[in-house]
Amino acid sequence: MMMFGGINLTDDQKAKMKEISQSFRGSTKSLHEQLRAKRQELRQASEGDTFNEALATQKLQESAGLQAKLMGEQFRMRQQMLSVLTPEQKTQLEQKRAEFKAKRANHGERKVQ
Repeated sequence: MMMFGGINLTDDQKAKMKEISQSFRGSTKSLHEQLRAKRQELRQASEGDTFNEALATQKLQESAGLQAKLMGEQFRMRQQMLSVLTPEQKTQLEQKRAEFKAKRANHGERKVQ
């Protein structure tokens, strides 16, 4: 929902966005739990005096697959949320995104100088 900050949503749109968000949390809960478990297993592979590189590589590969699934779900949620917006709201969102990118680019240039 944060990505829609500054865009005036109707109460109906807010309710739909909340529903989509809650559905996403429910459908990805298992993925998040699996990722946490893989991270714990990865930490265990590097504990102690020896490092089990084969086990670490295996856990990283498993984590990458889970992360890819999660990213796919995030993309699907974003598309569902965008479908709730009117064409005017989508234009506003694009303008805000462009302003944010320009601001970030300018901020980065000042650091370099």
